[in-house]
Amino acid sequence: MHGLNPTVRSALRLWLAATLAIGITLWTGRQGTLMLALILAVLFVNENQIAPARQMVQFLGGAIVGVITALVLFQFSSGWLMLSLALLAAGLVARALGLSQGLNMTYLCAWAVLVLGQGARFNAGTLFNLLVPVLVGVLTAQFATWLVWPRLRRQRLEELDAQVARRLGEQLKRLRMWLAVGGEPPPALHSAELLPAIQELQQLSSTSAASVPAGMRRRWVQLGTLWREVLRQWLLLEPQLIALPAPLPPALPPLLLHALDQLEAQLQGNRLQTGPNAARAAEHFTPLDWQQWGAQAGAPPLVPLALGWQLAQLTGLLHSQLLARHAIERAAPTAAP
Repeated sequence: MHGLNPTVRSALRLWLAATLAIGITLWTGRQGTLMLALILAVLFVNENQIAPARQMVQFLGGAIVGVITALVLFQFSSGWLMLSLALLAAGLVARALGLSQGLNMTYLCAWAVLVLGQGARFNAGTLFNLLVPVLVGVLTAQFATWLVWPRLRRQRLEELDAQVARRLGEQLKRLRMWLAVGGEPPPALHSAELLPAIQELQQLSSTSAASVPAGMRRRWVQLGTLWREVLRQWLLLEPQLIALPAPLPPALPPLLLHALDQLEAQLQGNRLQTGPNAARAAEHFTPLDWQQWGAQAGAPPLVPLALGWQLAQLTGLLHSQLLARHAIERAAPTAAP
């Protein structure tokens, strides 16, 4: 399932959850509650991760609060005014019980009591008939998520990290080739190519999982934040590189070449410098050095200065990422997740 397109994976989750909910509801002979089970199955398919058990408890607790509150209040009236009061009361009760993650479920079930016409009387049979489709919808949604979404959280995080680094490395190689041979510059990298992977990495790393210890999770959160900043800096750097005259003169000092070599090595993850000047490896060139280099390259006066500044920023961010990965490796358990 790891190689599936995200759109295909999402469609599979929804199809599987809806099919299971319909099948189970019809098999139990509860056709009257089919719509509620189907709505819950679709709503609670988790697009980002496997929901932990405590979230399931919140969902079911919220459902029970919503149903009971609505059944009690609808003894007095079943109009829309009473529905608004039931929603208000159910929300207050759910919050008081610490079921904040199940609030949506609370509101939905309170509304379902009125729509399904079950508010005429309050008894155990009515409560059971309403909670069964809730249970069917939530469980089928979570089963579909569990089956289709990759279970190995650490493996998925590593894949996303490598995917973003690989795409940036490919773009860097294209730019270096263009600077060497000239011709038409490569198409610019768009944020939409990398941002979905970075967002998924951040979402996965920001929630708890048994396969990712807390110490490692903090480092993954840092890595995702750094990737966002790296992407922003890259989008500022690339126009500076494209503004250079290509091909560059062969006798040009290797100032830019050394800086790009370092970026490529960092993106490949094979350079972890140590020492007080490690994160400032690209800053040992002064603005005067970049001005002189730009004059020899025939670049506009301000381009070399902006180029040197962006390279220094990007190198520092990539170095911080390498430190974060090194910390993740140290914190990793010996057994595979």
